[in-house]
Amino acid sequence: MKKRIVCFLTALLLVASMISCAAPALKREGTVYVHEKTGVSYSFAPSAYTAEACGEAIARLLREVAGEVALYAVNGQSTERYLVTPAGRLLCADGVRLPSLSELPISEAKLFNYALNMATAAIVTDYERLQTLKTLCIGGVAFDADQIEPQITRDSYELRFIAAGEYTGLFYSLQYWQCAEDVLIYEALSDSDAAEVLYPGVSYTLVEEEGVTYARYNFGQSLIYDPVSGTCRAAGDVLSSQISE
Repeated sequence: MKKRIVCFLTALLLVASMISCAAPALKREGTVYVHEKTGVSYSFAPSAYTAEACGEAIARLLREVAGEVALYAVNGQSTERYLVTPAGRLLCADGVRLPSLSELPISEAKLFNYALNMATAAIVTDYERLQTLKTLCIGGVAFDADQIEPQITRDSYELRFIAAGEYTGLFYSLQYWQCAEDVLIYEALSDSDAAEVLYPGVSYTLVEEEGVTYARYNFGQSLIYDPVSGTCRAAGDVLSSQISE
């Protein structure tokens, strides 16, 4: 019985391998990957953009160092515009322009808890909350994440904006951090009047240590982190209230 099962599984693997090998390849030519049959050129989208693989593998990405990777369609999108890897890396065809987050139409936002195997922690569908959230991500005052005191613990989530309209099937992802205490950023000042200019709109107090005056800015406990730029912005209670609900 065991032999039959092993033989059956082996046969399945062989069939899968044959299908994979039969799929057309995308080969690198300079800075792009060219589909060997259609001639369409693709390149990787900015890492903030991701998507979920849909259906069966339809092409193969040939990479010199990392080897071969299966490529899939994006749900609701033409394969002549987008392809995606099993890990969610998005490839865009030459000429396809992806909008900035401010321009991207959004249907909802989801929070996934990294510590709980990406379990859904919250879903935001209210239009006003979505617009507020986008504004915080785009226009909030940013600071370098490496300025956060290392002893401050936090819960980390993926903040995933679900695109709508012509971009249905695509996601724009940042991170949301819920810190155990207020995040305070210190800036040495030569002039106390310069404090408000550095992080306008962020509450601060002036403190003095060893003869040096510092502006101590309080960004609160909820932060939005952009892994690409390495910066954080205050998130207020827009997401923390959703999690508590």
